[in-house]
Amino acid sequence: MRREGRSSTGSSVDPGSSGVDDGESPPGGHVWPNDFGRVGWGGPMPPPGHGEHRYFFRLYAVSEPLPLHGRPGSDALHRALKGRQLASGSLVGTYQR
Repeated sequence: MRREGRSSTGSSVDPGSSGVDDGESPPGGHVWPNDFGRVGWGGPMPPPGHGEHRYFFRLYAVSEPLPLHGRPGSDALHRALKGRQLASGSLVGTYQR
């Protein structure tokens, strides 16, 4: 069984920001609840002995703040990106234990 989930989402990060310290919110940004009901990134946690899991990190540059409210899910996030996306980048990491 394959389970996908949004592990963390942040928006409205100051474009001049050079990074975020562990446990901090991005400068000028907002961190939204993930698909597990928690705010922030909890790190990779595949079941022991379950093999390699892939983790996708996506970054979008947008033309204006996204109109997100409440507890937006992945579908709401992708709808909000439509017509506002200027550029994007992806990174895939793997982890097993």
